[in-house]
Amino acid sequence: MNYIKNLVWLVSGLCLLTFLPAIAGGSGQFEGIVETTNLTRDDMGKPQEFVMTMWIKKDMVKVTHSALGSSFGSTMVYRTDRHERWILNEENKTYFSISQDSVEISAGVPDQQQRADPHTVKRTGKTRKILGYPAEQVLVRQNDVTTEIWGTKKLRDLARTISRAFGVQASQDDGGWTQELMKMGLFPLMSTTRLNGKVAESQTVTKIESRVLPEELFSVPAGYRRETAREMIRRLEKRPNE
Repeated sequence: MNYIKNLVWLVSGLCLLTFLPAIAGGSGQFEGIVETTNLTRDDMGKPQEFVMTMWIKKDMVKVTHSALGSSFGSTMVYRTDRHERWILNEENKTYFSISQDSVEISAGVPDQQQRADPHTVKRTGKTRKILGYPAEQVLVRQNDVTTEIWGTKKLRDLARTISRAFGVQASQDDGGWTQELMKMGLFPLMSTTRLNGKVAESQTVTKIESRVLPEELFSVPAGYRRETAREMIRRLEKRPNE
């Protein structure tokens, strides 16, 4: 069922933004909205596009993404201050709670094969402006996979805040290329991953807006009932196969 796969994708924070480093130095925090357009592919290789929006405040992030293929959109609230993540089901007015510790192992940490595969990270020296920010190009190559990243150092507060709010703790011994990108202190404004020259997935930041957000935005809406794991699985299994 594609919905379950997409839900796991969102919980694990597969997007490149969840690899953001907790950049040392300074205590500034970003508060506001970040929006991205994204492309991925289903099991048949068909491209699927969706929009992801993040509301960010202190140690809290609310993430929504639009319908993905034949699956409906999803909403999640990351509450690092409470060590919880909530999946909101607006259709049934329910929510499912996940312990933050239970998903740390899948928060973008490379698997054993990825750690073993050789890779190269190259700063090309090319620059451009994206959304008014100076960005530089970085190419990551690993076997038949190439990832092109355009990142800026001008959004350190945003990078730091997202990293803390998602609860991302980068492994110091994963041996992966994400560590090298983290040390560069770049906030990714654009990324494109190609497999054998064909675009497999991409993400582009289309909006960065600093504004004060109400704390109730990061709470479970009034009237929502907490759903058990068994109830959620039963509800998903009742949906038509997609």
